[in-house]
Amino acid sequence: MFEELTCSEMLERIQRKHSGFRCSSTTAMKLGRSLKNHFSNRRLRQGTVYKVVEIKR
Repeated sequence: MFEELTCSEMLERIQRKHSGFRCSSTTAMKLGRSLKNHFSNRRLRQGTVYKVVEIKR
């Protein structure tokens, strides 16, 4: 099943799981542009959300 997350929510989750991961505003903008072109999304009050599935390893 999928979840709907904003770019910043995705980056926060990555940071929680990988403490060495550094995120800047540029990183967030680049991720957003990339996702918009390749993944299903919709606009909500909090911003654009993307349908994502977490892969657990």
